[in-house]
Amino acid sequence: MNRAELDARLAELGIELQPPKAAIANYVPTVLAGGFLHISGQVAFKDGKPFALGQVGKEVSIEQAREAARMSGMAILSQLRSQLRSQLTDDLSVIRVCSVTGYVHAATEFTEHPEVINGASEVLVEVLGDKGRHSRAAVGVSSLPFRCPVEVSAVIQLG
Repeated sequence: MNRAELDARLAELGIELQPPKAAIANYVPTVLAGGFLHISGQVAFKDGKPFALGQVGKEVSIEQAREAARMSGMAILSQLRSQLRSQLTDDLSVIRVCSVTGYVHAATEFTEHPEVINGASEVLVEVLGDKGRHSRAAVGVSSLPFRCPVEVSAVIQLG
């Protein structure tokens, strides 16, 4: 898959990737080491603001949280595309999503973490096909930056 094919696939799915977010603290958004691209936790933004603030199962519905996870997955794709452009390669056939870790800012009684993180997993597979299939952890946490409901990170093999 080259960039044109990726862009065509995104257009076919009606997905428009936002520009990758810069780091907001003392870290970098991506690290390429030993052929693996580590993508820092991505949260969902809409119109420049965090999307659907609060705890899932309390202020945020499972549907909103799943959409936030999907948007976080699209942010991962945006970071990936940016990294590939900076490496001056047009060939995306060398990628493989290895693992995804999803954090859900969940109310104590909430237990549907995997259902929420499916939003991120599904968009990666929709766009990348079998190369988007991955191992995964879906973890409930007591808080996330900006009171976001979901944060998702990934490790992607290049080459």
